[in-house]
Amino acid sequence: MKKTGRPRLEEKKKTHRVGVFFTAEEFAKIQLNASRAGLTEAEFLRRIGLGKEVKAPPRTVNFVAVKEINAIGKNLNSLVRAILTFKSEDTAGITNSIKRMESSLQETIKRLLER
Repeated sequence: MKKTGRPRLEEKKKTHRVGVFFTAEEFAKIQLNASRAGLTEAEFLRRIGLGKEVKAPPRTVNFVAVKEINAIGKNLNSLVRAILTFKSEDTAGITNSIKRMESSLQETIKRLLER
């Protein structure tokens, strides 16, 4: 009976294993660096050990968040212009608008940093 499925890769089979112990701090550092590079700990150590370059994957741009920050900046500019130009007497309303924009900006930045 003929086997079906994906053909075997031409990659050489890995047959040797190295057992290494790390301190908790060392292992945490390896985990962090592997994660930043988008690799498993094993693949990260393999590449480092073989002298290969390990790069962090390219960052993706959150265009929705950039658009939100841009809109907040435009609104803030408009408010400042109104304060400077008209010396508005509705300072409470302007202060509340600035506080809302500041809050919105902080939330957007927080979402960006979570990525």
